Amino acid sequence: MLLRLQELDIGRDDLVRERDAGPTRLEAARAPLTAAQAAERVGRERLQEATRAREKLEKEIEFERSKLEERNRKLRQVKTNEEFQAGQKELGEHRKRIAGIEDSVLTLMETVEGLQHEIAAAIATANRMRGDVEAIEREVAARTATLDQKIASVDQDAIAFRQGIDPATLSHYDIVRTRRGGSAVSEVSGGVCQACRTKIPAQMYNELHAPDAQNICPSCNRIIYVRLAPRVTDEPVGSAEFR
Repeated sequence: MLLRLQELDIGRDDLVRERDAGPTRLEAARAPLTAAQAAERVGRERLQEATRAREKLEKEIEFERSKLEERNRKLRQVKTNEEFQAGQKELGEHRKRIAGIEDSVLTLMETVEGLQHEIAAAIATANRMRGDVEAIEREVAARTATLDQKIASVDQDAIAFRQGIDPATLSHYDIVRTRRGGSAVSEVSGGVCQACRTKIPAQMYNELHAPDAQNICPSCNRIIYVRLAPRVTDEPVGSAEFR
């Protein structure tokens, strides 16, 4: 009964691990979609910044051009060569500033175009991945429901086996199973515990050969037993007892 209980418990552990791996699988599946959505969001934020910067520069160009026209009007009214030369120099500075701002505008226009391409690519990637992620979400949800049903069934079977085991043995089994990663019962073969590979004292090993005998491994504290050969009786074939 202990062996069967351990088999059920280990099987349950496997089912729980598979079920609990579902969120990790979903997270891995969603990561590229999340990255694409983040890229789109960042791209849009940068696009807004570039657009605002371009609009600001275009207003500066308008302002500088209005000043340039005003200087042109004043230049036509100058009476001396010195005033004319100073006005020409001032006009040149205005034109230079306008040219520099226009260069910045062109750079921003290229930036905007590049960002628009990046956003479009991120949207296309997200759209392509969204269907895959939704399919995995449905698959994980269905598998989780199936695993929950299997776990509940194993729990019912384990309850029945636990009721047939004395409380002291069951308490020791639970403690060791928790401490030893799920294994609390081990066969002794050739005088060696098959779980921790420790040699069992000779007297204990001999005692384990008695019918229904069990003991505690002095090294790993697991419940140990010896698998006995079938007892030879006059009973029909198939009625021999095994342990």
